Amino acid sequence: MEIGIFDVQVESFSRDLALAYVRRGYAMYRKTDYTAALSEFLEARRLCPDDAYVHYLVGKTLLKFGRPREAQAALKEALRLGPTFIDAHYQLGLAYLAEQRPMIAKARDAFEAELAVYSAHAEAWHRLARIYRDEGHRQRAVEARRRAAIHGYRKRTVPLKAL
Repeated sequence: MEIGIFDVQVESFSRDLALAYVRRGYAMYRKTDYTAALSEFLEARRLCPDDAYVHYLVGKTLLKFGRPREAQAALKEALRLGPTFIDAHYQLGLAYLAEQRPMIAKARDAFEAELAVYSAHAEAWHRLARIYRDEGHRQRAVEARRRAAIHGYRKRTVPLKAL
């Protein structure tokens, strides 16, 4: 019985420590210090290798570094651990598009998988519309653009800086 209690305490301690790394990493990520954030997230992943969210954070941060292949691996692991993790599907789609030679079909599949779980993500609909357009599926592109607008997608405009 003592060993079982000890195991639970160690497991709880590892999770608490991993959560501290995630919190610090997230704070660094918000400050755009991606190097520090990645370091924190990797340590959290070492402590909790079965946590989908930690793999997702590693993948999302690797994508910021322009390392789409490594990001894809981390995001695929996040999806293996949590198949309905909608933002992991979206980030995986972005990782496929970030390749030097974009993997359009895989990106389309990732966005479609996300939208099958959460159909109100306007940005995913917008990206899917662009993919459909590029693939020559005009009607699908129009429908995806319509769905993006319904869910609040607005084209971002960059304000002109004062000269």
